[in-house]
Amino acid sequence: MPHFSTFSKWMTHLFAILATCLLLSLTAMEVQAATTTGNASNGASVWGKCVACHGGTPAGARFNAANASNVIDNAITNNFGNMMAGQSSLTDTERKDVAAYIGSLMSNTTSVSVPYNTATQFTIPNLVTGTGTFSSILTVTAPTKGAVTFSGTTATYTPTAGQSGSDTFTYNGIGSAGTSNLRTVNITIANPTPGSFTPQTGWWWNPSEGGRGYTIEQQGSKIFMAGYMYDASGRASWYAAGPAEISASVFTAPLTTYLGGQTLTGAFKATTGTANNGNISITFTNPTTGIITWPNGTTTAIQRYDIVTNGSTATIPNGTPQAGWWWNNSEGGRGFSIEIQNNTMFLAGYMYDNSGNPIWYASGPTAMTNSTTYQGTWQEYGNGQVLQGSFKAASVVNSNVGNITVTFTNATTGTLTLPDGRQIPLIRYTFQ
Repeated sequence: MPHFSTFSKWMTHLFAILATCLLLSLTAMEVQAATTTGNASNGASVWGKCVACHGGTPAGARFNAANASNVIDNAITNNFGNMMAGQSSLTDTERKDVAAYIGSLMSNTTSVSVPYNTATQFTIPNLVTGTGTFSSILTVTAPTKGAVTFSGTTATYTPTAGQSGSDTFTYNGIGSAGTSNLRTVNITIANPTPGSFTPQTGWWWNPSEGGRGYTIEQQGSKIFMAGYMYDASGRASWYAAGPAEISASVFTAPLTTYLGGQTLTGAFKATTGTANNGNISITFTNPTTGIITWPNGTTTAIQRYDIVTNGSTATIPNGTPQAGWWWNNSEGGRGFSIEIQNNTMFLAGYMYDNSGNPIWYASGPTAMTNSTTYQGTWQEYGNGQVLQGSFKAASVVNSNVGNITVTFTNATTGTLTLPDGRQIPLIRYTFQ
């Protein structure tokens, strides 16, 4: 049997081994928790002192995307391998803070808030090279609602005019220690201040709901809009709202069906009645996007419709016939929506069939014959999406309802030739 003093020494040694194992276990847990328990902001300050003293990142503590976790481990367990000769060691709190700072640089995702229509600078994590500085940046996936440029570790994101909402881009940092992991920057562009903009006049739609659309025009503080869609039988039908006030970028008005009016080639006939389908609301998020809230509470995102590629943002030449609502003021109850983009015209006529039901016809998009003349064919669509219904693709049910010619005398007046050859004067419809 061993002597008691020998046994005591053996037990002391055993406890020391157990204590060391326990300490190692706790240290491993600390490594895992450091990025959440430490204060990254304080850690950045401590790290800065290290860099200032050494004239750069301390040797052995240089990190990139591949070895940063080892540097965190060194920061917590070894005080950077006791590399700070002649200097006081970091406290436990300082080590955790530095670990949290390094952990924040390891993050693959950065989130940035950007004011509306305002270029914004921000610093991107510089975890890649021996000195902690990128020598170059490679944009992998470009943003879609703006543009990004880099100068050192400063990124400048410039949103495209009128854009808001979410955007994203990815990049790699390249330097002497290699290439960083793929980084993602999530951008949130603020909405404009309500009432600080005017929604664009012309055609609007939801790209996921082709076959139906909207004409929206604001004059002064009022909006008049119509939706072109289909009834339960599949017949093309239209609904109108306004003119009514827009306040803080929100337009609300009853959505009305008109009945019993003039046909495409018939003599003037006043409408005989209306039906109220409930209130419609449009919240405009910027001049080219908005959200419709239907009477049943469902919503549809809408945006400006490009008749031609980038047509809604193209410069409009002086003298171009104005986009918006047109009519013959002697034939109230029916009218026409007209828009020209890059010399290509798209128009619709809202009127009634022989039974007095609302119906619409469309023509175009077709290139103008010249700057003042449009020639095309009326077409009738059917079997598409109903009011407040799920998407259903529409089809052309009559590809040649008749010919149409519009001759403009200036930006606000013209003459429309109907399929039967009769001509009617057209002027801009004013409702403010």
